[in-house]
Amino acid sequence: MLYTQAARVIESTQEQKGSLKSLVFASKAKNQKQLYALVCETLKFRDIINTIVKETALFKREKFLKKNPVLAQVLVYEFLFGKGIRCSGKMKNVIMSHKAALQASLTRIKIKQQVSKNQDLLPKDVTQQGNGILGMIMNIAILGNGIVGMIINITISGNGIVGMIMNIAILGNGIVGMIINITISGNGSLGMIINITIPGNGIVGMIMNITISGNGILGMIMNITISGNGILGMIMNITILGNGILGMIINITISGNGIVGMIINITISGNGILGLIINITISGNGILGMIINITILGNGILGMIINLKISGNGILGMIMNITISGNGILGMIINLKISGNGILGIIMNITMDGYQCVSSLKKKQFMKDLHFDDLLVFAPNTDLHDNVLYQQGDIILQDKASCIPAHVLCPPLGSHVIDTCAAPGNKTSHLASIINNTGKIYAFDLDTKRIGTMGNLTAKAGVMNTQLFNQDFLKTNPTDNKFQKVEYILVDPSCTGSGIVNRNDHLMGAQGITKARLRSLSSFQVMILKHAMEFPNLKRVVYSTCSVHREENEDVVAEVLKCNKNFALKTVMPSWTHRGLEGTDVGKHCIRASANVDFTNGFFVALFERTEMKFEKQAAFDDRRGDTSEKFAHDGNGDDTPQKGCRYEEDNLSTTRTKPDVTASVQRTVGVKRASDSVGKKKKKKRKKQFKPVTAK
Repeated sequence: MLYTQAARVIESTQEQKGSLKSLVFASKAKNQKQLYALVCETLKFRDIINTIVKETALFKREKFLKKNPVLAQVLVYEFLFGKGIRCSGKMKNVIMSHKAALQASLTRIKIKQQVSKNQDLLPKDVTQQGNGILGMIMNIAILGNGIVGMIINITISGNGIVGMIMNIAILGNGIVGMIINITISGNGSLGMIINITIPGNGIVGMIMNITISGNGILGMIMNITISGNGILGMIMNITILGNGILGMIINITISGNGIVGMIINITISGNGILGLIINITISGNGILGMIINITILGNGILGMIINLKISGNGILGMIMNITISGNGILGMIINLKISGNGILGIIMNITMDGYQCVSSLKKKQFMKDLHFDDLLVFAPNTDLHDNVLYQQGDIILQDKASCIPAHVLCPPLGSHVIDTCAAPGNKTSHLASIINNTGKIYAFDLDTKRIGTMGNLTAKAGVMNTQLFNQDFLKTNPTDNKFQKVEYILVDPSCTGSGIVNRNDHLMGAQGITKARLRSLSSFQVMILKHAMEFPNLKRVVYSTCSVHREENEDVVAEVLKCNKNFALKTVMPSWTHRGLEGTDVGKHCIRASANVDFTNGFFVALFERTEMKFEKQAAFDDRRGDTSEKFAHDGNGDDTPQKGCRYEEDNLSTTRTKPDVTASVQRTVGVKRASDSVGKKKKKKRKKQFKPVTAK
């Protein structure tokens, strides 16, 4: 019920259990905007309501309201100042039984204060600050001409559903020009929509301090245009903070012409789901040109999308320090266009990200992966196992290298796919994500316990197109009718696991892996890869291991190519610089990954394609195998003992990882179960699926 929910929110704010907005959003009300408006308006009129309640002796007459004093405030507000009691039953009857007394009390207060409108009863500090449903809609025009020109201090705050919608135009011409301090803050559902235009001409031009903060669902949408012409030009400090669902959308245009040109310090930070979308255009012409310090921070799901255009012409040109950091699911998309013409030209310090950013990630920081769109990179030792998104199956944890095989296989929608050594199922979930739960995936594993675990994990991830087989893949019949549509196979067999960081093998040294064991594993790997190529309609097969040994990687690929002339080796991810071993014929077509080069576990991936058939859309498949994937999943692997067609896999994201330059990664199960699906929607209870894998007879 709306009124009882509003009363609970007000009581919680009085008990300091959280901010007003957070409590409203946590209430799970059907109409949160309506609830927020009712709470805000009740609090605005609370003093007047308390006076009316006392004057009418409402609590003495009604025990129900005496037991629920905050609910009484909400009901009195709605009856006298709001839209009327919009319910039936006891609450409405209690208020309507005292209708005449309540209205008479309000009338007496208006007469006493000599006002005719309810809004005029509010204190000036409330109306000026702008707390309420609409908050503030302002148009401010200030003109100043003279010796001093303008010395202005503007403080504006708006709290409410809309927060602030502003247009501020300030003009100043004179000896000093403009000295301005502007502080703007807006809290509410919409936050702030601001257009500020400030031109200043004079000897000093402009000296400004602008601080803007916006908290709310939308955060801030801003257009700021500042120009200053004069001897000094512009000295500015601009600080912009935006916290909320949308964060900040900002357009800043600054131009300054004069002897000094521009000395600017801009600090922008945005925290929220969207983070920051910023367009900054700065131009300065004069003797000094531009001295600029720009610091931009963005934390949130989207992080930051930034376009910076900076040009400076003059004797000095430009001296700049630009520091940009963005932490979030998307991280940062930045376009920088900087030009400077003058005697000195440009002296710049720009701190950006890349692999340097990956290696410098700190605790609780993450970023979008440099190669794969839906992969997030976390700092070492990050543990997300208790995170609700992981527990619900909205995200999958795995090492980045383990995401590559399914990405390279890249089956189109509706494909029939085989995962030969599937448990515990992360690569299978990845494949299901890529084909958006269409088609069919046949997942094999010999270990009964692991195949059972796989059933639970794939169900949690929302996988619905997979059939599990508790049997050795080598015993399958490639001509079986149910496999006649299979065109894509992922072979990720048992291996030494020598590439896995923090495995015990490295403590044993080279003696831990004997030549006999390598030969045994290599023979098995050749056998299972050959068997995969026997499926009559197979178009593509990916072979991968988490081994660093040539015997399990390049040598296996070369041996299979000798025995099977129907398949050719294709170049995997051409822009990936870490290729297979030199000195081998196949190395340049394959890729490797390692902790010291790629910040991942050691890994190897090769791609085979059938040569005896010509397929339509081959070019499209090649394009999809580029560096940017549309969908990704997770997995880790490696084992000390091969298990007849199924390899041991383990979650490689854990608190036990110690190597500082290896990053953990998380993948969202796109196309299967999106993380966004669990936000703002009431979840339906589902029966837990019981998986019954097919058992070999």
